[in-house]
Amino acid sequence: MTRSLPLVLVLVTLTACSAPSARSTESTVPPSNPLPAVAKTEVLHRQTGWTTPPAGVLHAPKEAWRTPVTSGLFVVADGAIVTAAGTEVRRLDPATGKPLWAVPVAFVVTMVSELDGVVVVEAADHAAVALDLAGGRELWRGLPDAKSAAPIQTTRDLMLVSRGDDQVAIDRATGAERWRTADSARVSAGRLVRQHVVDPSTWSVLDPATGKPLWTLPRERFSDAGAVGDVLVITQDETGSVDSAAGHDIATGEKRWQVRLPPVERAEVSALDEDTALITGGSAFAVVDVRAGKVLWQDTGLVTPVRVDGEARLVVRRGESVTLHRAREQAPMVPPASLPEVNSPDHADGVVYLQDFDVLTAYRPQDLGVQWTMALPAPWADVQAIPNGIVTQDTRSGAGDLIAYQG
Repeated sequence: MTRSLPLVLVLVTLTACSAPSARSTESTVPPSNPLPAVAKTEVLHRQTGWTTPPAGVLHAPKEAWRTPVTSGLFVVADGAIVTAAGTEVRRLDPATGKPLWAVPVAFVVTMVSELDGVVVVEAADHAAVALDLAGGRELWRGLPDAKSAAPIQTTRDLMLVSRGDDQVAIDRATGAERWRTADSARVSAGRLVRQHVVDPSTWSVLDPATGKPLWTLPRERFSDAGAVGDVLVITQDETGSVDSAAGHDIATGEKRWQVRLPPVERAEVSALDEDTALITGGSAFAVVDVRAGKVLWQDTGLVTPVRVDGEARLVVRRGESVTLHRAREQAPMVPPASLPEVNSPDHADGVVYLQDFDVLTAYRPQDLGVQWTMALPAPWADVQAIPNGIVTQDTRSGAGDLIAYQG
């Protein structure tokens, strides 16, 4: 499956992997011994729903391998490492740094991205190739184009790529074009939601087999839409200090309810489960029961959904103060914790990684407790989760080494 990226895109060139260097990083763990057991955790993606991230490191990891690099590209997503150098694309084994597969393409790669098991590489003229992450099999090839094919979107059967002014639906199994639309379509919880921006502006839900609208509704400026179970939730930026959201039957477009919201700038709708929507925007958020058409609670702060042992929860950050809530309940589950203030945590199964300058902290999402900390080889080097470890860069010498730490 995927992670909504954050995807990491940096310049690198792959050469042979070398043994770990003599330099080590200092690692510490909290005084509690033994450490508490971690819970199974999942992360939420607006397109595909809840997915399990790579297995987390439960104890401070040690350097396992490094690859000297000078130029090129790599992306780390869902624990997979994909690199591109010149006309070759490789997937690396996160346990060893050695190639699992290597595939030549007919152009010099200038961009690489990955989502839901599909790797897309592009040339400077936006010629593009989509590869299957598992084995490197070519899924689709696009000719040079005025626009980038990325970011791709996926359903179980389709890939959505940009070609010119159109969005094209590609069959994931055969690479054949199914249909195309001149409008902006996106995947929300497995559904295809189309935003038609040319006057008159409209929202619609598309039939995945044909790309045709099942129904159409007027769209107001600055609104967002997201599928939650059998309801399409559409937000509206109202005047004054109150915004709104309405629930529509996803099969017919019939309006079921409307609720008032706190001001949510550029709102986004995510499905926490079949009955519960999370609406975020700016510094505000609201949790809505889509069956009853009722706001369960609302607050301010940077909110991150996480599912712990099958139960949806919300991690809410206000500066260094972090609180943990069951998704449908405002009362905190545990006392507030003080954790490093970062905007882009990286999730693993069991722990969450927080990078603050040159220190990495792993905390447990079930109770906000710190599992371990470690020093990084370089400040602000991007850190991404791989199975039972992390991968980062030592950027102190040019483009830097790609380094894996495992526990």
